[in-house]
Amino acid sequence: MENIIKIAADPAIEAMAERTIARWGKEEWRAVILTNEIHGHIGIYSTIGAKMGIYALELLSRLCNKAEELKILSFAGSRPPVSCFNDGLQISTGATLGHGAIEIAKSSAESRECADARVEAIFRFRAICGTEAKEMQLRVWLKEELRQQMPVLKEVLDALNIPRYELAGWEADDLIGTISRKCEAAGW
Repeated sequence: MENIIKIAADPAIEAMAERTIARWGKEEWRAVILTNEIHGHIGIYSTIGAKMGIYALELLSRLCNKAEELKILSFAGSRPPVSCFNDGLQISTGATLGHGAIEIAKSSAESRECADARVEAIFRFRAICGTEAKEMQLRVWLKEELRQQMPVLKEVLDALNIPRYELAGWEADDLIGTISRKCEAAGW
């Protein structure tokens, strides 16, 4: 466990490592930390991608003896912040965009960016069940009740006069970093 905790370069992450590993397990901790390393920072969508990839592989292992030729169709698009989901899928499943094992869904025949980017993926694979091989697929998505909480949270913050910052195409941690640097430069 010592080596897994040391993967985290940030002392704040190290502090919560043991608690997180106890709750979610070493495999999930490792996938999320590695995802955040390649992603460049801790991001909610990349973390969700890692967790969903692990979940999908666990379900696949329950369905059959062996799953081969894994292909993933992601509906997260290619624009941040939702597209960061794809980084988590890559680390947790070993499927990559570069090898063509992950495909980004298009919204139309004109091959435009998926207009309704969402945290959802379809895992396609060849299942070996006993001596029989068959094509199967598994669809995973973010629970609707979690997705629906975001507008409510914004309303509560607004009602309480608590400032909130958002910028299309940017993750919250990027905005927090920029704002904190500006505050530091101003002597706060």
